[in-house]
Amino acid sequence: MRGRVMKAVVAAGLAALVFGALVAPALATDTIALTPSATTVRYGNELDLQPSVTATPVIPGDKITLQIMQGGDWVTYGEGLQVEDTDTIVPQSIFVNEEVAWPATFRALWIPKSGGGSVVATSDAVTVSMARYTKTKVTIGAPKTVRAKGASFAFTVSPVCAESLVKIWVVNSHGKTVTSTKILTDEFGHGSRTIKFGKAGRFTVLAQFLGNVWGKSSPVTAKAVTAH
Repeated sequence: MRGRVMKAVVAAGLAALVFGALVAPALATDTIALTPSATTVRYGNELDLQPSVTATPVIPGDKITLQIMQGGDWVTYGEGLQVEDTDTIVPQSIFVNEEVAWPATFRALWIPKSGGGSVVATSDAVTVSMARYTKTKVTIGAPKTVRAKGASFAFTVSPVCAESLVKIWVVNSHGKTVTSTKILTDEFGHGSRTIKFGKAGRFTVLAQFLGNVWGKSSPVTAKAVTAH
């Protein structure tokens, strides 16, 4: 009787061990995630890419490297983030301009200080799209005195759409086009051109941003001037 009881106890113990092995939770895996501050950006925006590590806390000296997909390959972007505070991982900030081809796909790599430079976790890739500005305009700045033989006018495209092609033309009081030209602004949307009117009289200076990948073409802006 006693022998049968002992055998039953041993069998129950083995069954418990086997069952425990089957249902025991898996060990946590070190992972890293990358969260963008926006999924769609426009020229001149600032995009924050926030890495976060789970399972094992980061420690000062750990490094997080940001990569961007270019031509089908992952390329390191920027100098990476050196962890200074275990409670905070600062985001990687990117100024949206022509240096990055948009839409852009990013991922983050976690390289612990104790890992000898080895990557222990890679985040899922995140893609950030680019949207054009749908409402743009050109502002015309005229000098106080407009001389018929030539006067410098300033042209500003807003919102800023990087280097922008602007068409400029002048009509006289009879509606006839006196001159027409185009200028390319700088990366901040500013440009200027000296306009020669030929003779004194009333004129209208017109300008239109012709549009690019960052913004759609603008309505025509008109500014009446009197040349002396």
